[in-house]
Amino acid sequence: MSRLSRRQQVVYGMVAVHLVAAVGMVLALQGWQSRIVPFDLVPHVESAQAFLGSGRLPDRGCLSSFASYNPPGITWLFLPGMLVFNDPRLFEYLGSGLLYLATLVGVFLLACDYLGIRCALLSVGLYGLSELGLHFAGSLWPRGHPAFYVWMIYWTGRWIRGGGAKYLTAALITWAAGLYVFMEIAPALFILPAMWLLHRAPIRLWAVVVSVGVTLVIWYPYLTFEAQRGFVDLRSQVLRQQILPAHYQQSWCDPHLTITGWRDPARAPDSPTSPDMQASDDTSAQGWTRLLERGQAVIGGLPYNFERTLRVPDATLGTPLSIVLVLMASSSLALLSMSESSTAIFHRVWRPWLVPLAIGMMLLSMLANEFVLAPILGSNGTLEVSLIENLRIWQVGLGLGGIALLLPGCARSNRQSESSSTEAKFLVLSLLIPWFILLLLAESGPYPLGAEKRFWWLWPLQVIMLAAFVTNVLPRLRAPRPYIWIAATLLIVIVLGNSFMLSRVEQWLRTGWSGHDAEQLQALDYIADELRSQGKNHGTIGYHIVIGSFMAQYHAIDPQYKVGADFDLILQFRHGISNTSHCAEGISADDEYRIVQISPLEQGQEAFAVSLDRRFQLRQQFGSYQVFKRT
Repeated sequence: MSRLSRRQQVVYGMVAVHLVAAVGMVLALQGWQSRIVPFDLVPHVESAQAFLGSGRLPDRGCLSSFASYNPPGITWLFLPGMLVFNDPRLFEYLGSGLLYLATLVGVFLLACDYLGIRCALLSVGLYGLSELGLHFAGSLWPRGHPAFYVWMIYWTGRWIRGGGAKYLTAALITWAAGLYVFMEIAPALFILPAMWLLHRAPIRLWAVVVSVGVTLVIWYPYLTFEAQRGFVDLRSQVLRQQILPAHYQQSWCDPHLTITGWRDPARAPDSPTSPDMQASDDTSAQGWTRLLERGQAVIGGLPYNFERTLRVPDATLGTPLSIVLVLMASSSLALLSMSESSTAIFHRVWRPWLVPLAIGMMLLSMLANEFVLAPILGSNGTLEVSLIENLRIWQVGLGLGGIALLLPGCARSNRQSESSSTEAKFLVLSLLIPWFILLLLAESGPYPLGAEKRFWWLWPLQVIMLAAFVTNVLPRLRAPRPYIWIAATLLIVIVLGNSFMLSRVEQWLRTGWSGHDAEQLQALDYIADELRSQGKNHGTIGYHIVIGSFMAQYHAIDPQYKVGADFDLILQFRHGISNTSHCAEGISADDEYRIVQISPLEQGQEAFAVSLDRRFQLRQQFGSYQVFKRT
């Protein structure tokens, strides 16, 4: 590939990108019939339907875990799918597929420009078929989307390489559009001033004015809505403040109902937020104590960033493999940014005895995890959460210390030029700046609760760094070719052997590509058929199902939030039947029909603690869902 011209490389690369995109979309769509619209996306679907039906501009999105309204950018991404498909189960796939393809193209162009065609092709394959790549291929679930981050970095690179201020305008508009989809990508803005300080790229007044003007046009509906609410939602998300009313139960039909179920011991007992964005209460930590705790969260969060991204099926392997990826990415970040002059000072202190010490430290970093040490240090084979967090810190510290000892001495054998180092530093800083800011700002505490989702949009550049370890770092260290192939194989197996892909392939073999209708969908179809047989287009339907507590709690903010709102949407779009029950808790004494989920609660699941009235008679059962009718 290196002998081909630049244009030929791009052409062949784009063919590979589209092949990976096709495979990824096939896997993402597998089993689509067995899924329904996720609860968090229901407000976006209804808002998109209102725009198509009456022309009302979307001015708000779903509620964040701070009970504040997100911008409505995701609503616009639903429009292509709603114009093409009639089945609500397919609404999000066209928009998510277009963004998925855009991300792959951006990953290819970035890696090809700065690290070469081999790194670009490997990066595209790794990202496109990874756990997160496949997730974003088939979902518009509210998170910071990597497509906007990748293209913001691409336009920024064109700007600092002398392309002109128009690329600064493109970078700012891309960032503003991504922020309108979900505000987690806000730290990416700090890349622009950092690059200007390093490269002094041209800034023109017209470029800034145009970007501000376009941004205001994009944000106008949401800003107008916020002005009516005193910008309470923006303040809530910027300051990370919860705005849910203390007595939210007063908005329920029965304020005395309680929610029961398995709770994660690390969660607050009556937390009003959804579990993926728990805000920490660290007001008691002051001064250096608080700074130390934050530093521990930063270091301890690194392996979780990779472990929760990969979701390796074997939990025993998850921790050491995540440490391997941290070390590989750190190696690329460190070595790619080193030039001949920056490594010279290390050569005077390099000694042969440091090599086994460095390798030993990296091996210890992989072995010092809870699965290996629990039988030794723990009681009953388990460790406390605080001890596990300290182990993670030691793991990352040992691994990074080993890299600090190993890389400078090895780099002397094959140094890169100052210009190559400068270009590589652009990608390195484009990842490090927002990554570090997120590690500082993300909620402290045990990361497995879901705070790692805030880092998902960084995955494309993390993938590029992982690919660069094989295609750029190891050759620069003059590693033997068999070692390079072994490292490449290991990386591919770790990233592509994720539970998402394996489960989709298994389901494909067992139930076919499209899958079977979901059990809850069959239950809704049964009720819809009964109502239509009675000549009705509405009914009072209750849902006693497994929930997230926020589904009922957020009813105090937005009446669209109620238990079973996603079920109601299926009834409306699939059958044209409306549910006349608007109770936040999903059930009421007036229910004509009630769907009851009979599967036992698992860890982290919740449900309302109610018993079924004797007036209800079982009519049909679909898997774990029973349909009752009131007599």
